[in-house]
Parts: sequence; C-alpha cells; structure tokens
Amino acid sequence: MDIVRTISKTELETIKEIHDGAIDSDAPYSLIDAVCWFLCGVACMRIWGYKKPVSMLVHTSQKTMHHRMIANVISNWLEETDDTVILERTKEVWDREIKAFTLEKFREQYPGYDRADSEINNYPTFTEIADQIQVILDAGISHIPLGDDGDLTYHEGIHLCIDNCTNNGISSDGMHVRLAYPEATKMPEPAPAFIVVGGATLSRGLTLEGLMSTFFIRSVGQADTLMQMGRWFGYRKKYELLPRLWMTEKTKAQFVFLSALDQELRDEIQYMDINGRSPSEYGPKVKNSPKVSFIRITAKNKMQAATASEMDYSGASNQTYLFDNDREILSDNKKCTELFLNNLGNEWSDEDKYGLRKNAHVWRGIPFSEVRSFLEQFKFQERLKVFNDTKPLLDWIEKVTGAGKLGDWNIIAAGKKDAANGTWKISDNLIINKVKRTGRRVNPEQEDDNSVLNIGVLRDPRDMLADMDIDAVKNEDIKAKLIQYITSGESKAAMAYRDMSGLETTPQMIIYCIDKDSKVAGRQASTRIDLNAPEDLIGICLYIPGGKINTSYTSKISIKMKNDLFDGDADMEGTDEY
Repeated sequence: MDIVRTISKTELETIKEIHDGAIDSDAPYSLIDAVCWFLCGVACMRIWGYKKPVSMLVHTSQKTMHHRMIANVISNWLEETDDTVILERTKEVWDREIKAFTLEKFREQYPGYDRADSEINNYPTFTEIADQIQVILDAGISHIPLGDDGDLTYHEGIHLCIDNCTNNGISSDGMHVRLAYPEATKMPEPAPAFIVVGGATLSRGLTLEGLMSTFFIRSVGQADTLMQMGRWFGYRKKYELLPRLWMTEKTKAQFVFLSALDQELRDEIQYMDINGRSPSEYGPKVKNSPKVSFIRITAKNKMQAATASEMDYSGASNQTYLFDNDREILSDNKKCTELFLNNLGNEWSDEDKYGLRKNAHVWRGIPFSEVRSFLEQFKFQERLKVFNDTKPLLDWIEKVTGAGKLGDWNIIAAGKKDAANGTWKISDNLIINKVKRTGRRVNPEQEDDNSVLNIGVLRDPRDMLADMDIDAVKNEDIKAKLIQYITSGESKAAMAYRDMSGLETTPQMIIYCIDKDSKVAGRQASTRIDLNAPEDLIGICLYIPGGKINTSYTSKISIKMKNDLFDGDADMEGTDEY
C-alpha cells in the first residue's frame, strides 16, 4: 500500500550531524512531515472520539545519547516555530497525503480487507481538524508531568517520551521521561498523544498504542532482527487510512525482500503439507541475499544447521511480469511462440467434464529439448529474476530430467473466457483469446522507465489446473479432494493440488498473449495505467514441481549474476539465491 515515504540521503547526513551534536541543525524535512502528519492524525482521532493513546515512533539510532538530541530537535521545532507556520505546513502535508492514499486506493491495494466502507473513517477536511491541531499546539509539548499526588498527569498537547534505560524514574524537574501510558481505568479525554523516541525498546520490546506515524532509519544487517522491528504493519479498526512510514530506500528494500522471503517460505510449507511431506524430509529453502552488506538471514552462529545451496528450482513458479517496450523484441517473441505452438502436434483431447480447459489449450508429454529450444530463442527482460540468464535454469532442468526426477512437459496456452480483448490466431485450427493485463502506475517519487513495461502479475492460478486429469486419479480420497477444490472455485495452493493429481514430476509452462491495448477500468485507475504496448506481449509462467514424496532435488548450480547488480544502491531485483 502507498503509505511509505522516503528519507533522502541528504536528510540522513543532517540526522548524522544532529547525532554528532550539531545543536544548530534544523530538523530534516521528512521528520517535520512525519510530525505534521502525526498532528493531523491525533486531531482526526480526537474528532472521531477515539478513547485510547495515539503514538508516533522515532527510531534513528541505538545510542541513548542520540535519542535526546533527536527529541530536542522535535521539541525545538514545535516550541519555537510560529503556530501559523506549523498550521500551514500541516495543511501542505495533509493535502498531499490524503490525495496520495485514498479510501479507494486502500480498497484496491488491500482487496482482502473484510470491513465495510461504513466501518472505515474517511478523511475529514483540514478545516475540521485545524481547531484540534491548535488545541494541541496551545497545550504544548513536554515529558509526562508528575502531579501533586505523585501520580502521572496527562495534558491535551504532546507527551515527548525518550524510551531508554538512562531515563528510568522521575527527572529532577518532576517529569517522567520514559513512555508510560495512562491506566485504562484512568484514561484522560481527549485521546492523549505521545511522540516516542528510542532504540531497541521501540523496535522489539514495546507495544505502541495507536501507532500511526513512524520515522525509522535504523540500518539493519539481519533479516530476523528486521522482522522483529516490523510491528507497525498491523491495523486497528477505525483508523485504517492514517498509518504512514518514513524510511530509507534501503530499509524499504530490506522489508520487501523480507516479505517475499516470509511469503515464499509459508507457500512452500503449505505446498509440502498438502502433499504429505514434513520439513524433516525436504529441508525448507530460505531465500538469501548474495550481497552480505544488504541483509543476512541471521547471525552466523544461528546458521550452523543450514546447508548452503546455490540453487534449487523445485517447487518454484516463475512468471514474466517485466517486458521490453520494444516493438521488434515483442514481435520476435510472438513469432517464435507461434512457431513453437504450431510444432507441438495434437492437443490433449480427453473429455473435460470439470471445465478445466474451457479457457485453455493443452499439450501433454512434450520433451524438454523442445521447451529448451523455445526458451533459448525467447528474449526475456534482463531485470527478471531467474529469466535474466536462463542457461543455469535450463542446465539444472536438463540434469534433473536426465536423473529421472522430472518427466516430459505439459504446455498450456491460456486465454480469457471471452474475446473482449481480441483473439490470437496461431493457425486456422488454433485460436486463443487474448488476456488483459494493464501496467503498474509508477510511484511519483520514483523515476519512470519507459523502456520497461511492468504488469505486476501475469498468471491466473486456476490456469495451473488445466493439465490435470481427475479421472486418472486412482485414490478415491484424493480424487474427492481434487473435485471439491475445483468446484469450490478456490485458487490458493493450486500448485499443490495439481501435484496431487499425479503431476508431481511433470513440469508445466503456461503461455499468455496479452492485448497490447489493455485498458484500465474502474477503481484501478489510481494504481494502474493503460498498457499502450507497441505489440502484443507474450507472457510465460514456468512451474517446476517439488517431486514425489521421499524424493528431493539436491542438484546445485551456480547462478551467473552481473557484478553491477551488487554495487552501491543498485536495484536488488534479479539477485535472489536460495
């Protein structure tokens, strides 16, 4: 979702200067934005009648001396800046943010969210929250005061907390500096606001109530440490639109990498579980980054039971989602695909009583030599993972096939159920409906690259089922499971159910023809754009099954990668290893 904002390298230098004691340094632009958004968020929560604390997290360093310096910069900006200037700045941030991430975008970018629109508070106008922001500014910013009765007291302004071990107890001026939320039975009104500056306690050991604004620049070297820090990606009812994160491009890339690692591991466990294989039998694969300075999985002393494997493609499904925006390349790919399909011979013609092939043409038992010849002619976009250098993949498949662990291939030419996007005529007897795939809208903060078309996702998971032969399944229990899965319309775990049908050693290639004039419709306009390609795109999805129970693919190969991918802040795409 579009809720992450970038902290620039210049601002990192400013923060370093603040850490080094430059008392006259101004607050970085992005930090002020994060504070302004927090002021707006607190005002929203209060007019919505929220009854619990509202928080902002600031994590720039592990060192306790740095926490005080950052806290001083925030406090000085709020105390020394004229209220009119602060209100003008908060309005600028507010107008920009509510335009960048709307309720419509939330719905599109989080389609599985299970609450009705009526349960989600939409943004009020700035006029509606301005008075509440003024109340916050009038009450000021301070640590948590100690009352005459010895209890902590809370005001309508901002409570600035520095949460580290050097701030235990009450300060000499009667202030509680560390974070201390009010007791639930003594919750003040309106909702109390907290800006919490700190290090390890914030990233791993503390629950922050009502967290909506996060400023995070901590450089992390290990994925398991980063995972413990990613606690701000949850949501609470009623303020779904408010969370924002400010972080560096590198930290964002690390979270993207970690999210992919986590999801792929979950998918693999589910896949093997459905196929009746335990982790002790196959050894789960965990994606690792080849660049140690980018991120490590965990500390070296925790990896003693791990076996390094340069690559194992089994159980992997790879698809083309990036394409060269070049008429000649796209046209050549289309021609070589048509020649390949025309030479496959007769389609699989068995009765399709379950409707698995109603939108697809299927060829079974195709030798790998024919598949390899086609893939070697096809021109893939160089930034695609696995496809940026197909030789290692093809050599691995050939070796495993020669060892009898993989069989011949099934080829699927899949299309849309209707011809709304036109048809792809391969021959007089082979006509396939084109599919619609629009382009991903580029984040305005990123440089647009017109040389590459990015469709995001190619494959429809249910197309993976087109080569299944349900009637050939002898085990009645498995057959019943497969029929139930198909009739339910479910698409998750399609790979596992395909293997259950007896195709556990049969690789698969799905081919799509994407209409070059694919148009955006409805709510997609906020995140998608018309494709506007010079020629129809040929999309390819390869699926290498995980093999039969009690077998494993232990062959290892070396991935040939370009050295410039690992230099500086280069794009990490295409650099994954397993």
